[in-house]
Amino acid sequence: MNIINKSQFLISTGSIRMGYTEMINVSRCRSFKLADSWKIHRKACKLPDMPIASGHMLFFYAVECGLKHLIIDTKKMKSCSNTKSDPLFSHDLFKILKTLKPARSEIGLPPDQLRLTTPKSEHENFFDVHLAWRYGLEIDQKNEKEIMDWLQQVDKFLFRKIGKA
Repeated sequence: MNIINKSQFLISTGSIRMGYTEMINVSRCRSFKLADSWKIHRKACKLPDMPIASGHMLFFYAVECGLKHLIIDTKKMKSCSNTKSDPLFSHDLFKILKTLKPARSEIGLPPDQLRLTTPKSEHENFFDVHLAWRYGLEIDQKNEKEIMDWLQQVDKFLFRKIGKA
């Protein structure tokens, strides 16, 4: 396996334009390996030395990748919109799930909100949980357990839809 640094990656993917970094163009979404990303990330988040918040954040992103794979796969999409309103551009699992429309019995109900133990924050939407983990904001322990339990329900749904992980 070749290991490249961030600069080499940005140059090789064409993500550097005139001295600034831009988001990778996702219009060719059929070439995404989102099912593989779901499988890899869900395993990586259980590594023994993984800090808890990092593992939770990675699991959130694994679930997100699995859900986006289902959207692309079930709709037989060959290309993706480049608009920010597209669920494939979002970390908002509600928006992504709204596109898939799974039965409530398949995924259960998510917690109603994100409860942080830190002072009032702009990140109180339930699906800002990945930001809380990313930026080190403390989540109420009971709430964090509810969130992880629900994400595991969604992961089981993905396992049934995508297959062996």
